[in-house]
Amino acid sequence: ASVLFTVLVAFFMNRALTDPLNNLVAATRQVSRGDLSIEIPINSNDEIGELSASFNKMVKDLREQKTSLVENKDYVDSIIAGMAETLLVLDSNGNIRTVNNAACELLGYDEQELVGMDINNLFTDDDDEHSSHDWSYRNHRLSLKARDETRIPVLFSSSGLRDKDGNITGIVCVAQDISGLKKAEKELRENALRLEESNSELRHFLHIASHDLQEPLRKVIVFGDRLREKYADTVGQQGLNYIERMQRSTRRMQTLIDDLLTFSKVTTREKEFEPVDLSQVAREVIEDLEVYIEQQRAVIDIGHLSSIDADPVLIRQLFQNLIGNSLKFSRADTPPSIRVHGTLVSGSGSDSGKNGREFYELTFQDNGIGFNDKYADRIFAVFQRLHGKNEYKGTGIGLSICRKIAERHGGTISAKGVPGEGAAFTVTLPVSHLAQL
Repeated sequence: ASVLFTVLVAFFMNRALTDPLNNLVAATRQVSRGDLSIEIPINSNDEIGELSASFNKMVKDLREQKTSLVENKDYVDSIIAGMAETLLVLDSNGNIRTVNNAACELLGYDEQELVGMDINNLFTDDDDEHSSHDWSYRNHRLSLKARDETRIPVLFSSSGLRDKDGNITGIVCVAQDISGLKKAEKELRENALRLEESNSELRHFLHIASHDLQEPLRKVIVFGDRLREKYADTVGQQGLNYIERMQRSTRRMQTLIDDLLTFSKVTTREKEFEPVDLSQVAREVIEDLEVYIEQQRAVIDIGHLSSIDADPVLIRQLFQNLIGNSLKFSRADTPPSIRVHGTLVSGSGSDSGKNGREFYELTFQDNGIGFNDKYADRIFAVFQRLHGKNEYKGTGIGLSICRKIAERHGGTISAKGVPGEGAAFTVTLPVSHLAQL
């Protein structure tokens, strides 16, 4: 009886030890086949129970990692699918293994057709040399070949995927369709060519206007003077009046042609910016207008003016036109008083501080006849006059030239006036053109 008891005890103790171990072995095999749903029951607190609990925790961690990987993959896949750029992922041999929707739409293939394809089949003949070995492109321009053999210009970038030993295991390629950019570049070249042709015609016109048109006008004036000198008695007072009116019209036409030439030269003149001392320019202009200033008994106050990067010829023209404008539109009973001053503008004003650049604000202020502010924009238009041609000489181009000069320098010009009290013209010009060129 004691022997039988001993055998039974041994049998049950063996079952108590081997069954949990057999369960662990069976569960391990299930996990190795990918089944992570297994969970071993824990019936004891001994070493086998602890081993079973550790096994269950391991399986749980594997389940969570798998779920996380799936979620991450779905997240990455959604990003790839939503990309506007074409994405191609290649294996180390250059065969396509992953594409996105944009690639299929651009190239006209289904995803199944692209996957497994050699990337070289998508390059055009003149771009094959770029696809063989070097996968370190960045913003390289080339053409991809669509299913219908259409050449699609793209901005192509690629980089290698490497393992821990530095070996290339794959290549990521991104391509952006630049068909619109290429079309815009072509149109820009064509427009530039047409502009050059137009400028050439304009230069030809300027040559004609400065020579061929001026000569007949000079002859009209010369022969008008001879008629008046030699045949004054013959033509009589009415005849002399006709001759005078003819000559006045001829001189106005000559002035108009000169002003149009000046206006055109400002438009077509190349930028020749250099440091310009505005105080020196003001002194030279006043010296040139000395006789006119004395006749008008004008007082001109020039404040301290700085130097800026500018075209010296055009800036001189700007000062001469604005000071001359104040002298011309003065009040009959009051000598002209003109003040020119400048201020460095930084961080304020409508045009200042733009792109971090500093501007210099020039103000030309007078006590002349002024004007109504509602005409502030109109006075800068070509041939626009606020007064009759018999009241004040000129063609109405002077202020238009000033606006062109300001714009040529990347600046602006504005005006304010009070009828009977005067006007103020403000010119805002960049101090430096280094950031623009």
